[in-house]
Amino acid sequence: MDKSLSILLVEDSDDDAALILRALSRGNFGIRHECVSSENALREALARKNWDVVLSDYYMPGFGGLQAIRIVQEASPDTPVIIVSGAIGEETAVELMRSGAHDFINKDKLMRLLPALERELAESQVRREREEAQESLRQELSLNAVLAELARKLISVSDDLESMAQMVLDKAKELTGSSHGYVAVVEPRTGNIRPVTYSEMMRTPHKEGDGGRGFSFSVNPDGSYRGLWGYSLNTRTSHFENYPQSHGSALGIPRGHEPIEKFMAVPVLYQGELVGQIALANPGRDYNGQDVVKISSIADLLSLSIVRQQNIHEREELESQLRQSQKMEAIGTLAGGIAHDFNNILTPLIGYAELVKTNLRDDPVLLRQQDEVLKACVRARELVQQILTFSRQSEEERKPLLVQSIVKEALRLLRSAIPSTIEMELDLAGECGAVLADSSQIHQVVMNLCTNAFYAMRENGGTLTVSLHEKFMAKRAARLDLRPGRYVELVVADTGHGIGQGTIEKIFDPYFTTKKKGEGTGLGLAIALGIVKKCGGTITAVSEEGQGTSFFVYLPVIEAKMLSESEKSPEARMPVGSEHILVIDDDRTIMELEQEMLCHLGYRVTGFSNCLDALDTFSASPGDFDLVITDLIMPNFSGTDLAQKVTAIRPEMPVMLCTGLSEDLSPSCAAELGIRRIVIKPIILKEFALAVRSVLDVASGKK
Repeated sequence: MDKSLSILLVEDSDDDAALILRALSRGNFGIRHECVSSENALREALARKNWDVVLSDYYMPGFGGLQAIRIVQEASPDTPVIIVSGAIGEETAVELMRSGAHDFINKDKLMRLLPALERELAESQVRREREEAQESLRQELSLNAVLAELARKLISVSDDLESMAQMVLDKAKELTGSSHGYVAVVEPRTGNIRPVTYSEMMRTPHKEGDGGRGFSFSVNPDGSYRGLWGYSLNTRTSHFENYPQSHGSALGIPRGHEPIEKFMAVPVLYQGELVGQIALANPGRDYNGQDVVKISSIADLLSLSIVRQQNIHEREELESQLRQSQKMEAIGTLAGGIAHDFNNILTPLIGYAELVKTNLRDDPVLLRQQDEVLKACVRARELVQQILTFSRQSEEERKPLLVQSIVKEALRLLRSAIPSTIEMELDLAGECGAVLADSSQIHQVVMNLCTNAFYAMRENGGTLTVSLHEKFMAKRAARLDLRPGRYVELVVADTGHGIGQGTIEKIFDPYFTTKKKGEGTGLGLAIALGIVKKCGGTITAVSEEGQGTSFFVYLPVIEAKMLSESEKSPEARMPVGSEHILVIDDDRTIMELEQEMLCHLGYRVTGFSNCLDALDTFSASPGDFDLVITDLIMPNFSGTDLAQKVTAIRPEMPVMLCTGLSEDLSPSCAAELGIRRIVIKPIILKEFALAVRSVLDVASGKK
């Protein structure tokens, strides 16, 4: 059906009324009708609502068609009247048409009713549009001076949204005679409606123009808005109600609120997008279409001003982010340089600590102490990897791992930093599946969430709760955007001050922070979410002001068969060999350490701290060596240059790169240069042994 028609039927015969409605049912429109048969009933029906057309009988007891025409013309001059009656004379028909009837249909020829009705409705629509256009032109001419004045004022306001909104509200109230109103903007990130300025509508005074801090209108989860003010936002159309209590969207009046007798709302649109709203109430008369025209014109000006203000704000925000990004880049470069130097310090510490450990098997006390030294060194190594990752000077190393061990280690480090006013409650499942991730990055996520929780409770104390369990999602979790399957669920909860609804939607945005200046960059949660997303998981947060905050981390569980043998059997024996290996590192301490490690594994080793001497030795006897291990950054030429020179002399010669930096050297690029494997410093003996043996076995054809 094209449309629905409201038809007022003036007819005293139920049978005739049924015949008329049956004839109308053949049209392409729905029918909503009411049937009256007396003068009083007709007047009441016309006063109650607007009708698209009146169909009236001519002969009725004590009441006739001419009277019906006069009553309709008095109450609703634009409503067409069609007389539907029995046979009448030509003179009577002419009199009816002169009196204002738009057509006459004989009840014996009801097939003419539908075409006549459609024609009359079309003509009525044309008349209405013409009248509205003329009225609109008159209104536009009268508004020009007002709008020009308002435009000048809006342009002259310097970056002050509140002053701009106050001018608009004052002018809107003046033009419509309204007692109350507000001007609101749509928050771009949340979609909530925030009144920038509003007049007193509560018996408890509200300062007009206080920036709308007293209240806001939240958007529903489905993107819609509630109440009368929300109706125009949902439909993106101007709307006025002179009987607002009867409107289907009315929610009633809050306690203490001024009664709303009349109401009008105009959405503020910019290129079809909702950016604000002008709402008015109680003009002392009925609102009408002219009021809508006036306020819509103001809304068009307001939309330009709102967007201008938003663009200024966005530009300032982008400039701030750029400055912060440049600062972070500088810090990252500095951190990367420090981390690289620290790696060179850690390499002999870890290496010699492992070699010492191999000689302490008969002394359990010293062995335990040495294990603690090694654990501390490994933690330092992971910390350096986090710094390198932060500075973009290290590639992530994703492999199967058990999250529970990382969580325990992170919590062990945190215990000493958490004050006694904060209790820690742990609920860590002993058996959780493995996930595919970078251990240092997961460690970073745990540390970030826990330190944020600690920050939220630093003043009043509280309880930090950390739980870890495996969870099965039977169907797709739309809210979390997770596929069905097994997940490790990490929950970090605090009993701190909590986060407001408007803020919690922004906490994962880069550079957004609730901390004071100098206490945070606003990158922690954004980086944490990025890490977890790359693993196929997600992070979500639940909070309530005054009730604390809970963060939920979901990481997909991988199949058990993906765990490497070394992960399943951490105590497996290290592979050994007897081949001859050439080692080059410009740091003599590291070169000697690598020599001792390889000798401990049974290999014959020739070491150099000068790459030119090493190349001369290799050139003299290239067949004497089975493997070349070189540093990357050295005087004279780099490790990649050395690899090319070595393979130019002996193409099948395997070369390993042992370096603290690998950001500029991808595995594919390394392979093109003849490098079979890259080992990142500081070196762990077992990792070193496995890498060396693997390269030698591949080169000899054993793999």
